[in-house]
This record gives sequence, C-alpha cells and structure tokens, in this order.
Amino acid sequence: MLNILACIYETIIRLRNFMYDRQWMRTHWLDVPVVSVGNLTTGGTGKTPMVIKLAEISDELGCNPGIVLRGYGRRGDRESDEVMLYRRELPGKVIAADPDRVEAGKTAISESADVIIADDAFQHRRLGRDLNICLIDACFPFGADKLLPAGRLREPITEINRADLVIITRCDQIEADALNKIISEIQKITSDVPILRTTHKPIRFIDANGDTYPLETIAKGRIFAFSAIARPESFHRTIRSLEAEIAGSMSFRDHHFFSDDELANINRQAENLNIDYIICSCKDMVKLPNIDTGKILALEIEIEFMDDGETILTEKLRQVVTEFSREKMHDICTGKSVNS
Repeated sequence: MLNILACIYETIIRLRNFMYDRQWMRTHWLDVPVVSVGNLTTGGTGKTPMVIKLAEISDELGCNPGIVLRGYGRRGDRESDEVMLYRRELPGKVIAADPDRVEAGKTAISESADVIIADDAFQHRRLGRDLNICLIDACFPFGADKLLPAGRLREPITEINRADLVIITRCDQIEADALNKIISEIQKITSDVPILRTTHKPIRFIDANGDTYPLETIAKGRIFAFSAIARPESFHRTIRSLEAEIAGSMSFRDHHFFSDDELANINRQAENLNIDYIICSCKDMVKLPNIDTGKILALEIEIEFMDDGETILTEKLRQVVTEFSREKMHDICTGKSVNS
C-alpha cells in the first residue's frame, strides 16, 4: 500500500516539476539575490547550521542577509524553534517566517535585507533562486531510495540536477568508501556541479542563561540525552564522540514543544540514573519551559567544510551577489524592471 501511495505521490511531484520546468507554473523573482538551502529527503540534514554559516559568510561579504522560512511548528504566540534559534544565533539579522516564501522574502527586503537565504526551499519552486544548494546527509543520503510515504524522499533523486551546489553533511560519521559511493551516485545524476563535504563540528555547550561550557565538561561523564529533532541518532553519535556515556535518552517528534511535566519527567529519570548532565540540542533549548533547567546543557554545532569547500562556497556566493548587482544596475540604466 505504501508503495502504491508513493507511486501516486511521485506522479504528482513529477508533474509539478514538469510544469515549473516549462514555466507553466509561475516562479516569482525578488529584487535581491536569493540563496536556497534544502534537501531531497525529510528529516535533518543540517539545514539550520548551514543557513547560519551562509548568513555569516554573507555578512563577511558586506551583505545584510535576511533569513526566510516557513516557520513550521509555531504554536499560538510562540514562534517555531528554528525562528527562535535564528534570532539567538543571528542577532540583528532579519528573520521572516511565512508559509509563502515569496511574501516572507518581500518582508525581509522591506526590513533592509539585501540578500535572501531561504531555509528548506529546494522544493519551494514558486520562489526564484539565484543559487540553489542541495544538502545530502551522508548517514542517510537518499531516503532508502523510496519516495514518501514508503521512504523519506520528497522527490526523485534525479531532481538533484536542479542544484547549483551539492553539500554532503556529516561526512565524518561514515567510512570513506561509503562517502565515495555517495559522491559517485550524485555524479551520475549531475557531473558538472561542485560537491562539497562538511562535518557537524561540536564547539561548546550553553545553558538556559546563555553561559557557555567547554566540550571537555562532559568527558567521561554519564549523560541523559533528549531531543525533538529529525535525526536523534546523529545527535547521540556526536555526544559519544566527546567520550561521554549516554546512560539514558528520550526522543520526541521533530519540532515538539516540551511541557513542564515532560521536563520534570526527564529530570526525574536523569536523577534515578545518577547522571552528571542532561544534554539537548540548541533547537531544543530555546523551547524549554520557564522552570528550573537544572543540569541541562545544549550542544552547539557548527558546519565545518573539508578541504577548500568554504572557499568555493564563498566565491559562489560572491559571484551571485556581484552578477546580480551588475545586472540590476544595467536594467536600471536601461529603464527595465529587474524582476517581478
């Protein structure tokens, strides 16, 4: 039954992409360059730390980046975990959340953003993009090679050919032969697109008050890990790489908001197991209720490029911004509208 539903889903997706490819469905372009960050699969591939990295690079290039995203997981007056995390990690930057990415982009521009970074927008083809980045998780690259709901693919893997840049994340968590096989599979689909490799680098811990702690804090310690993220197993691997023992853990649905009772239960289980620290992700920390967080620390992660990957990405971004500015100036001089 799942395979039948996946076939129906694939037909719909292929038809939709065909209509966009033929411009029978309209793509809306903004008056500033747009960088899209997305993936082919459901679940975490590292989009959030990659968006933060792109914002930092854009800032270094003299741009004022604006982050646009759907804002999935918003509850009442509470913003989504991703929005809250971006506001903490990118203070002063424009963050616009709207299911309509085009409107979110216009909002960001009205608030002085001169380059748009669109989070999770690989499939959101209604928004035009000048640089299309596709992330591939090395630990689960092609969603079991099946589309939803039989697998985790949002669209056929052949659609990776729309990408201007492919970035493989968590490359340090698999063997070299497995990584080479992933690269080979990508090159069969798109042979002329740069493929960059990255790792999820743990940098420090942070508590609810914003105080920071070195990674050595949990070394040799007994840890209780909890998370509401798409790939908790990758989170656990990172904790173990810091020479800590995970004595207990709890996983919740992605984007889950924690209740007071759930946090009390976590603290109770941790106490029974005689743990040293309770560890969560930064996306979890921003959602914790306003009660005593005790021994809870969040593990901060950043994207680290292998080889000369960051240089390649920086030059790609510089090129997009420069060419867009040159084209815009030409159209202004000739009296033409840049985009619609």
